Amino acid sequence: MESTHNRNHRHLARRELYFYPEVTDTDTGLPFGRLIDMHEEGLLVMRDDGAAPLPLGSIYHIGIRVPKALELDGLKDAKATVQVRWSRPFGPRAEDGMVSIGAQFVELPQTSRTALRLLIDRCELSHGGNDDDDEANQS
Repeated sequence: MESTHNRNHRHLARRELYFYPEVTDTDTGLPFGRLIDMHEEGLLVMRDDGAAPLPLGSIYHIGIRVPKALELDGLKDAKATVQVRWSRPFGPRAEDGMVSIGAQFVELPQTSRTALRLLIDRCELSHGGNDDDDEANQS
């Protein structure tokens, strides 16, 4: 179960993307879900295939599809090993088959880390306003 500290005092801001790249279980080749947001230490994935929540602590080898325009030196998938920190039904009705998964990076090769930073830099969802407005409001 996720601790109150992790849920309420996350020390790294999650970066939400304006589209949801496909995430694949590279051991099975099956879909793992869609990337919703991430930060340096982990990510949030959403599944809508009717699968049950994943076991806490389980380890997965995943590939995150990098959009063609952002492919780095031919890298099509950012590879990582993740550990499930929490997994639970999503939405008002568990029977809808949606599951959200919070996972921590266990291994993230430098080429994948670079590709994911590029993905965030170019595809992060803006939450309105700009940095100049934020700085002006803090003065």
